[in-house]
Amino acid sequence: MKKTLTLALVLVMALASTVFAGVDYQGEFELKWDQTAEKLEWFNGGFTFNPGATLKIKPNASGDNWNFNFTIASEKWWNTPYSPAEKDIPFTIEQYKLNVRNEYFTLNLWRRDWVGDKGDPAGLLPTAGGWPHGEDRVRLEVPVVDLATITADYEVQRRSIFTFVDFDVADTPIGLRYNHLFGEAPDSVGAYAKLNFSGVEVQPVVGITFADDNKDNLGFGVKASASLSDDLNANINFKERQANFQDGRLRELDATLDYTDFVRGQVNFKQTGNDLDVTTTKLTMHYRANPTKGWGDLTDDGNWFRIHDIAARAEVTLAKDKTTYEAWFTTPIVINDLAVRANAKYEEENYNVKTDLRYQVNDNVHVAPKVTYASASEELNLTGNVGYNVGNLNIGFEVGHTFKPEGEADTQNASLSIKVNY
Repeated sequence: MKKTLTLALVLVMALASTVFAGVDYQGEFELKWDQTAEKLEWFNGGFTFNPGATLKIKPNASGDNWNFNFTIASEKWWNTPYSPAEKDIPFTIEQYKLNVRNEYFTLNLWRRDWVGDKGDPAGLLPTAGGWPHGEDRVRLEVPVVDLATITADYEVQRRSIFTFVDFDVADTPIGLRYNHLFGEAPDSVGAYAKLNFSGVEVQPVVGITFADDNKDNLGFGVKASASLSDDLNANINFKERQANFQDGRLRELDATLDYTDFVRGQVNFKQTGNDLDVTTTKLTMHYRANPTKGWGDLTDDGNWFRIHDIAARAEVTLAKDKTTYEAWFTTPIVINDLAVRANAKYEEENYNVKTDLRYQVNDNVHVAPKVTYASASEELNLTGNVGYNVGNLNIGFEVGHTFKPEGEADTQNASLSIKVNY
């Protein structure tokens, strides 16, 4: 069966190559052995063997006013020596996007791709096209002379269709939006606008859900944004839903003050609940030595050691029933070779501490020891990782020891992985 499927794919791709502008192939082949035990047993079969492989085929085509791309992907599959039964390789259409455009309309069909969000500013009603969208979607945009743009957005699996009519009246954007759910769920309609008052942008929205008794079915909200300076922005967002409005009763107030430069400071105040009875205040402070680096990359697990600059983040969250403190600090000790990261988190008398060190021995080899401690479980974990990269080949070896509290047995873990990307 596999040979038949492979030959069929080769034939299909050979035919497609006469139509499609290009075909990209991407995949991963991995062999992994791992074991967790009170004492590691290296050579007696105690390790678990977890092989896997994936394949992605990405054709794309385009014309003067259209383009089309999609991805045929396999799930991770493998027949180990211990399960020799023949199996089909499970392929699926993971992603696709068709765009057709001319002066009369724009048409998009997609799954797991980005076309853009459409929704009201306060988030009162569900958003059309939000990411990630694993469902199939169809969106048609039609301009009506210079008066308005009509947009119909259909979500196939959810069986929901959004219709938007967007006007521009004297440079003031005004919109109407209708959401129809096929089935027993009630429809809803909303209206929104964008107003500007001396640098303060105000976006009101009001909506109605057509419930059975049409009582307590109103929702409304407003979003106000102001740029106080080049680096300082303020946002206030308020919305309230009645009991029979879509998704039920809720009141929410969200205010944010955001300053961005080498230092980023944020104050976020949020109240939610039927009567604004749940309050959360969040204070965050970031520092980056290089303003071209993204704020999210400064402490990201896969990017922090690539920053090569000092970075720090401190955060305090004051919730109704608990307070959380967290701090991150990253610094290069020898530029491009050795980097250190520390993280501490304290919440309700429990704390976690983590330190990472990553040393780039040469272009191909890195060493990454890690120490973590959690006071709630009283566990101390020491882990060491060695990685070897050359071209598309990655070999990783990791070994660790977890010290348990008194009365529990310690555990050891080890893993070896060989991965080839193609």
